[in-house]
Amino acid sequence: MIVFGLISSFFDFLTFGALLFIFKAHEETFRTGWFIESVITEILVLLIIRTQRPVLKSRPGKYMLIASGAVILILYTLPLLAPNYLGFIALPVKVLGCMMGIALLYGLTTDITKRIFFNRMKWQ
Repeated sequence: MIVFGLISSFFDFLTFGALLFIFKAHEETFRTGWFIESVITEILVLLIIRTQRPVLKSRPGKYMLIASGAVILILYTLPLLAPNYLGFIALPVKVLGCMMGIALLYGLTTDITKRIFFNRMKWQ
């Protein structure tokens, strides 16, 4: 769990760095980008760590996929539907793409780390 926590912290700093130093994000952009990246990574981690198998070889249950898809759909529409209530804005395509890229890299790193962990457990 310590390793997964360190990975999560690394990608948090990567997200902060991208938003602050690359995109020079103002408060609403930062808040929206951070929210989107955080929720996507949590869904990915949920799908990745639920089984020992690689994520692409382990199909989750129908209801888990439906729930994950619904959360992602709400996630992307929330900044458009309720911007004044939550302080979100529609993100520029470059910022949204970067957040998605960071989330996917986080998911890949988590899946590789999980495989290393379970391979080491076999040898103990």
